[in-house]
Amino acid sequence: MRGKLPYMKHKELKSIVEKEGDSLSLYAGKILAGYDSEDIHRFRVGYKKLRAFIRLVHVKNGKNPLKQLKQVYTTAGEVRDRQIHLQLITGWLVQDGCIESVYPGILKNEIEEATRNLQEAINSFSFHDLAEKLVKGLPERLSEDVITVFVHQQSEGFYSNIKENATDEQLHTARKHLKDIIYNASYLRADKKDALFLEQQEEVKKLATLLGDYHDKNMIIAQLGRAPKEKMRVEERKSIQRFSEGLHSEKDMLKKEIMQVLDELLSEAERQSSGVAQHTGLLISSAVVAGLAVYFFMYIGKKRI
Repeated sequence: MRGKLPYMKHKELKSIVEKEGDSLSLYAGKILAGYDSEDIHRFRVGYKKLRAFIRLVHVKNGKNPLKQLKQVYTTAGEVRDRQIHLQLITGWLVQDGCIESVYPGILKNEIEEATRNLQEAINSFSFHDLAEKLVKGLPERLSEDVITVFVHQQSEGFYSNIKENATDEQLHTARKHLKDIIYNASYLRADKKDALFLEQQEEVKKLATLLGDYHDKNMIIAQLGRAPKEKMRVEERKSIQRFSEGLHSEKDMLKKEIMQVLDELLSEAERQSSGVAQHTGLLISSAVVAGLAVYFFMYIGKKRI
């Protein structure tokens, strides 16, 4: 029988919150000073990492102290999505031989307006106050029980949304649950000698990347649907239609690959878990120490039997 899973004390929790908060503040400052697109991307990733950790810490009481910061994150997304869209559509129009186009110029104007909105949102937000609020709300320790509840909750959320006939929104929700698991796995101490299913971690990350690519294509398709086609020449409208049709085909292929990778992960999790002691506490303790992302697939794999 294994001993208790090592837990994280308040000092460690505080260190994580301060580190992620400092990273957010750093990239917010860069956005204000004049930024490149990667600054916004890193700011949004930093928010998602902090959000995942806060969800873990407050999984039992459901507190959400990041509501105000979410507004900044959402505004940053409006800039980021248009930046990606502009880059892709500009390259496509050149490749497709559409010389005279107005859509890239429209997107540039939208990016400028969204950037002003983002800078105003950052200026009106206090990252220092947020850090103090988050630290004040931290528990004295993060126990094994809390971690177990979180893993089960995220596993159920993932499993209920990812299926062969899943909608685009369900796949996006499944990705959120998976990313919350992956982000938090990096915070927990891992005993490499005792790791279960460690070799699957790259496949887990691959699945998260595929789900992210799938969501990106959905976002671009949605933006194309809102494009002001009445302002475009016939040639440009037709070119954009061809681009959209290509994205739909790529999306269909991505979904098949997602299901294939998922099936391989679950099948391997079923196979490996059959040789492990069936004491629930043992499985949870070993797997959480080894890495939440790995246990996650072992857990939902066993559900599928």
